[in-house]
Amino acid sequence: MKKSLFRSMLSFAIESLTLAALFLSLNTIARATGVLDPTFGTNGRVTTAIGNQAAAKALVIQPDGKIIVVGDVARDGTKRDIVTVRFNPDGSLDKSFGDGGKVVTAVSSRDDSANAVALQPDGKIVVVGTTQPFEFESGDFLVVRYHPNGFLDSGFGMGGVVTVNQGTADVFNAVTVQPDGKIVAAGRTSDADRTAVARLNPNGSLDSSFDGGLVYFNLQNYKSDNFQTIGLLPDGRIVAGGLANNFPIQPILFAEFLVAFEPNGAVAQNFGSQGVVLRTSGLFPNYPYPTKIELAVSPDGRILATSQVALRRYLSDGSTDATFRGGFGGDNIALRSDGRFAITNVGADLKGGFALGIALGLYSNRGDFIGRSDNFNGADITVQADNKIIIASSTGGNFSVTRVSTITSQGTRINYYEKSIMVYRPSNRTLYVLGDNGNYVAFTTATDATRIIPEFFGSFSAFPPPKLVYWQAPNVANSPAYFRGDFNNNGVEDSFQWGLSGDVPVGGDYDGDTRTDFTVYRPSQGIWYISQSRFGQLLAVQWGLSEDKPVPADYDYDGITDIAIYRPSTGTWWVRRSSDGAHFAVQFGTVSDIPLTGDYDGDGRADFVVFRPSDGVWYQFLTTEGFKAVQFGLATDIPIPGDYDGDGKHDFAVFRQGVWYLLQSTEGFKAVQFGAVNDTPVSVRYDE
Repeated sequence: MKKSLFRSMLSFAIESLTLAALFLSLNTIARATGVLDPTFGTNGRVTTAIGNQAAAKALVIQPDGKIIVVGDVARDGTKRDIVTVRFNPDGSLDKSFGDGGKVVTAVSSRDDSANAVALQPDGKIVVVGTTQPFEFESGDFLVVRYHPNGFLDSGFGMGGVVTVNQGTADVFNAVTVQPDGKIVAAGRTSDADRTAVARLNPNGSLDSSFDGGLVYFNLQNYKSDNFQTIGLLPDGRIVAGGLANNFPIQPILFAEFLVAFEPNGAVAQNFGSQGVVLRTSGLFPNYPYPTKIELAVSPDGRILATSQVALRRYLSDGSTDATFRGGFGGDNIALRSDGRFAITNVGADLKGGFALGIALGLYSNRGDFIGRSDNFNGADITVQADNKIIIASSTGGNFSVTRVSTITSQGTRINYYEKSIMVYRPSNRTLYVLGDNGNYVAFTTATDATRIIPEFFGSFSAFPPPKLVYWQAPNVANSPAYFRGDFNNNGVEDSFQWGLSGDVPVGGDYDGDTRTDFTVYRPSQGIWYISQSRFGQLLAVQWGLSEDKPVPADYDYDGITDIAIYRPSTGTWWVRRSSDGAHFAVQFGTVSDIPLTGDYDGDGRADFVVFRPSDGVWYQFLTTEGFKAVQFGLATDIPIPGDYDGDGKHDFAVFRQGVWYLLQSTEGFKAVQFGAVNDTPVSVRYDE
């Protein structure tokens, strides 16, 4: 944007706000978990009563935006029936579907359950699972097809139902539909620990051209083989993913495996090693082992595979994708149209142990962790055409559907205290943090703090994060400076010498491991010195001049903080993208403006925003909405933006003589009395 254009925009209408003399003494600032879509249901969630022991298992989105969730529910306290529910795009029940939005299907007099769902090109709904036709039999493979209105399709199998009895515990766990309308399902049977892949014709009959219609596979030297997921490669091959163990040979060895099948049902010998990609875990005591695996195939044929143990990507021939970084995975995966992908129940390393997470994670195309929203565990996940994320879960006899609009990048702000109000009092070297209950917690620094660093230096799931991290630099020129804090959460303050007096400490995750790296910007040289926590490398990056102000944030939405500076003399932002190493410049601001990083429009990316003390106006150049200007504050105020209401958008905020004035994007204006006149509000500002 040219400066002349920026100045001409000042004639646009500016939203004006008068700060009321409202003082709230230590009141709680509301919190929200994740970035829920307020246009869906009630504040992003829909809960629908289903019945006793209702269990949501899978979901799919129709081209018109309607959402189908399938599962099962207890009948008469002991038996189970299949349940299919459809919601409108706004979260309301679709009353045109079945009986007021719900369909209950009893295939047998015993137990029926649904594990997966897919849509045919003609809009018909295919559900797979298992059915127990007789009291003393464990189950048959089950496929049920519905018309788009929810009624059983009488032209499919026997009245809309196909069952296949091949063993004593036959279960379909996954399903997909080929472009020609043929149905491909995968699962397991207890016979000889075999997995199975079936292909059905559009009328429900087994497709004889697929090696008779039902193909078995057994992973040599392993037991309990179980296909849990399936996908289609662009060349027509079918790839299935499963889990297995080999208890008789090695008591603690588990396997994740992928198998590719040719269109005729034969194992594809040009995939992996004779058709198989095998990964093992559990070689050491207490090592994590997977209980679920899921895959997703991208349009270019690359295969994403996730389990609680690992997130990996393979090329279409089964070889490992060397460009993919990966890490700990989770339960369910969904691809976005922009190449990013989301995973539910993201796992985490707990310093020698492992735990299944309850977070929704978003990843970049190359596997970098972009960000997370806590408390979004679910049975299945999918993504809408507009990249909003849908999650299905169940609790207390209800089906629950949640829609998440976006996840803010950790590379823009990975501050654990993002929604907190904090002040540092130099007179007693104490940091005061306002809690959710209206009370405060105080931390005292061992030495005088030059600057509090409100970032997350701990490991991914080492909660709580460090009690306090601060930058301590002497007044003597070119003397060693230190990061100090309880980095290991053991109650002992550690010291890390990095940088010199005169440097500017700049928080950010520059290597994509979710932790803040020890980083300083040296204005005298225009060099960024980075100590990477992920790789242990020490980097020196030339980016800037002596007059420049560091403005690190994630401008390309890959989860990694980009090195960036603001040049006051020209009002120009210079950004060095982490995704490809390229750079770009945006002219937005004037010499007296204060540059403020953050995601103000909630699209996950950092925006270009400045606060102009001369008129108290926040000028914004947003990635989704373009230019905006909001008047909020006085010339003597200290701007301290942050996401104070937890909606995924940075809010306007200023600190004035012990009072925090907030203009929140969801919860509106609020003033909070917290701190004294000479206290320093804690924020991520690097221009000072």
